[in-house]
Amino acid sequence: MFKLKLNPEAQIEINKPVDEVKTFVENFNHWRKWSPWICQEPEAQTDIVGSVGEVGHQSFWDGERIGSGVMKITDNNLDQINYDLEIFKPWKSKSKVDIKFREIGNKTLVSWNMNGSLPIFMFPFKNMFQNMIMCDYERGLNMLKEYLETGEILSNSEIRGIKDHDSFYYLGKRSQCSIKEMPIQMGKDFASLEKLLSESEIPTPTGSGAIYHKYNFKDMTCDFSSIFTYKSEQSFSGLSSGFIPAHQSLNVIHSGSYNNLGNSWNTAIGFQRYKKLKINKSIAMYELYLNNPSEVSEKDLKTEIRIPVK
Repeated sequence: MFKLKLNPEAQIEINKPVDEVKTFVENFNHWRKWSPWICQEPEAQTDIVGSVGEVGHQSFWDGERIGSGVMKITDNNLDQINYDLEIFKPWKSKSKVDIKFREIGNKTLVSWNMNGSLPIFMFPFKNMFQNMIMCDYERGLNMLKEYLETGEILSNSEIRGIKDHDSFYYLGKRSQCSIKEMPIQMGKDFASLEKLLSESEIPTPTGSGAIYHKYNFKDMTCDFSSIFTYKSEQSFSGLSSGFIPAHQSLNVIHSGSYNNLGNSWNTAIGFQRYKKLKINKSIAMYELYLNNPSEVSEKDLKTEIRIPVK
């Protein structure tokens, strides 16, 4: 059967010597700290076998939400580790994976690559699947960097279940950009909103957040609004405004760095699919910031993720 090739890749620069980084990565006992999948279901069973870093060293995992599979070292040389990856569920697949390490002074450039495939009938979804895997790799490498440079992961996710929410109004800046550019653009948008607030051009809000009108993995773009929330209707020239009616949502609390918000969003979406919760498509998914980054440390930040459901 003809198959479509998948080659997602991500890379990051870590401020640690290459030997230290490679020694950490080649040990599957450490992967629970930085795996972009295990963080979505920490209670998933994992079993590590074989001599650390040697051919045959492997990790098995089995979770209700993240599925099951095995990853095994097939070659380990000076600057690259090769793996066989086999997924058992939610679908069956086999792929080749490699992680490369390049010394840059006292820093290390880490590249994570997969060579896999999809059935030919999945052609319309090839870009989406490839980009989703690439985003997973980027999330994992961000946590790897964070752990090696700080000694801890500055975030975690807590599923709170289905909650009832009152209606609210909002004022905000609506933007469209690539997913990679979104943090920078969101920062600019909130800087504009904060300036209007400091100059008393707009009333004091009850809170702040972001509404994700459309998140497109096919072309890696996002249409979103950075918002201030209000109890009554507001309007201001140059800003978008809107109303979110009373609703129910699946709630996940993200504690810690905004850099790892993607982990909690993936946790929320994975839980919604696992529980087969029906999304309320009349209300966009959104997040609310429960405290101010200027008033608390990064690891104490709180963000409430809401996926409206029926």
